[in-house]
Amino acid sequence: MSRLGSILSQALAEIRPAKEEMEKTSKAANLLRERLSEAFSGTALRITFEGSYAKGTMLRGRSEVDIFIHYPVTVGWEVFSDHTIKISTSVISSLGGSYRLRFAEHPYVEGFLDGVTVNVVPCYAVDRGRWITAVDRTPYHTEYVRKNLRPEQVDEVLLLKSLLMASDLYGAEIRIAGFSGYMCELLIIRYGSLENLLSEASRWRVPVTLGPESERLREKDPYAPIILADPVDPERNTAAAISLDKLSHFILLSKAFLRRPSVNYFRRHPPVDFTVSCRGRSLLAVSFDSFAERSPDVLWGEIRRSGEGIARALNHYGFNVLRWDACLNELATVILYELSDVRLGELMLHGGPPASNERAMDFVEKALSSQEVVAGPWIKGGRLYCLKRRRYTSAAELLREKLSGGEVSVARGLADALKKARLLENLDEIAGELTSLKMESFLKEFLEACPNYLKAYRLSS
Repeated sequence: MSRLGSILSQALAEIRPAKEEMEKTSKAANLLRERLSEAFSGTALRITFEGSYAKGTMLRGRSEVDIFIHYPVTVGWEVFSDHTIKISTSVISSLGGSYRLRFAEHPYVEGFLDGVTVNVVPCYAVDRGRWITAVDRTPYHTEYVRKNLRPEQVDEVLLLKSLLMASDLYGAEIRIAGFSGYMCELLIIRYGSLENLLSEASRWRVPVTLGPESERLREKDPYAPIILADPVDPERNTAAAISLDKLSHFILLSKAFLRRPSVNYFRRHPPVDFTVSCRGRSLLAVSFDSFAERSPDVLWGEIRRSGEGIARALNHYGFNVLRWDACLNELATVILYELSDVRLGELMLHGGPPASNERAMDFVEKALSSQEVVAGPWIKGGRLYCLKRRRYTSAAELLREKLSGGEVSVARGLADALKKARLLENLDEIAGELTSLKMESFLKEFLEACPNYLKAYRLSS
C-alpha cells in the first residue's frame, strides 16, 4: 500500500461509523418512520429516508436521519406546514424523544431520539423540474447519488466530508458558506476519488466552472466563485452556497495536503493559549442578545450584514479593521474585530484635492473656518492638506454613539439589540466576557487566525 493509501486507511478507521452506531441509528430511524407512517396515513403519499443516512455517507459521531413527508401538490400550505409539525412532534414525544422547531424555507422539526438526531421535513411529491419548495429536489438528489455513486466511492465521500469538516469548510448554511453533503457526493462522482479531486482542485483558478454543463449558468452568473450544475436541476448551481473565501481555503488545503499528506488533516487541532497571542494586539468586541431561537440562516445573514456595516463605520473614522468574525450561542451574539489600534491619536492628517482642482478653494475656505483644524492648509506634492482634531479617538466610544443613534448600517432585525450592545476594547475584559459566555474557543481561534489544515501542514513537516 502506498503512503497516501496508508494515510487514508488510517483516517477511514477513525471516521467510519461503528457497527453499533449504525444499528442504533437504524433502530431509531425505522421506529420513527413506522410511527410516522401510521400517523400520516391518509394525508401523506409516502415517507422516505433522505440525506447522508439514506445514501450511506454518514460520518462517525453524526448520527442524523432526514425523514421526508411527501404530500400531494393539492395539499395546502397550512396542512403542509402546521400538520407536519403537530403530528411529528406528537410522535417524537410519544417515543420518549425531545424536539425543537427549525426553519429553512419553511418550518421543520428537529427531534432527538435515543441519541439520534432526526429531521422531519415536509415536501411535495412533484415531477422533476416542477419544484414548489426547495426541498422537493432532495428525493431526486438521493436517487441520483444512490444510482451514480459506486460502492467503493462511499469511503471517498466520507474522507472528503471529514477533511472539510475538520477545517470548517463543510456545510452550506450561511454561517459556514461551505460545501454541502450533496456537493461532496457530486465531486466524488465526477472525479472518482479524493486524491483525484484534490489534484484537480489544487490547480483550480477562480472563478471555477466545472464541466460544459455548467457553462450556461456561468453566463447567468459570471461572478460566482464556483459553479457545478445540479444534474437533477440543470438550472441550479449546486455550489451556490460556497463563498470565495471557503473555495480559496479548499484550493489551498488541496495544495497543502498533496505536498505533505497526513492523517492530521482529518483531525481538529486546538488553538494556542490566547494569553500569548494577545500581546500588542487591538480587539473590539460587540456583545448583544442571542436570538438563538430564530432561523439560523436568517440570523446569520443579519449578523454578516451588521458586521460589515460596523466595519465600514470603523474604517470611515480611521479605525483600520484588519478582520472580523462572529459567534452565536444560547447566551449571546458577539462580533469581534481586530483593529490596527482601538485608540487613535488626537490629530489626523486630512487630505484635500490638488491645488489645480476646481474644488481647491472650497477645501481652503472650509479648513480656514473650521474649529477642528489646528494647522494648514498647506501644499505637498501639489495636493492640499491640513491637520485636524479627530472627532473620535476611541473605537468603543465611536460605536456607542453611532449605534445608539441609528447611524450605522445594520440589519433591521438586530438594530435595537445593537443599540444596547456591550462594547469592550480592553483585552482582559474581552477575555472575561467571552469566557463567561462559553465562547473561549472562538476567541482562541480568532486570535490564532490559522486554519486547521495549515496547523496540520505544520505538524506534518
